[in-house]
Amino acid sequence: MNSLEIQKIINETNYIDARVTKLNCDYFADEVTISFEDDDAEKILLFCECYKVHFNHTEQYKKQKPLKFCGIPQISYFIQDIEVNEVDELYEIKINMHPMDIEIKCKSITVL
Repeated sequence: MNSLEIQKIINETNYIDARVTKLNCDYFADEVTISFEDDDAEKILLFCECYKVHFNHTEQYKKQKPLKFCGIPQISYFIQDIEVNEVDELYEIKINMHPMDIEIKCKSITVL
């Protein structure tokens, strides 16, 4: 699948302003999973065979308490934009998930 097809599938999830419920980085950053709410259903973006995973959290955003102690309604990360491109046979993904930005380069993207 090319980046335009993947972008279309991701856009169909209605991710804009969706609350992120889970963000996992596993297997030495080989796999990144982002779960978010979509009209009472959970959607999952799975990025596999990753070569770059960069999390940039805005320092001006003051965390009230450790997120591991927060319930879903207290999580204040919302997806604003997802951009998918292709670079050197890899997908390059930029996610604005205020107050965090994520950049990923990977071989495959799955939307569940």
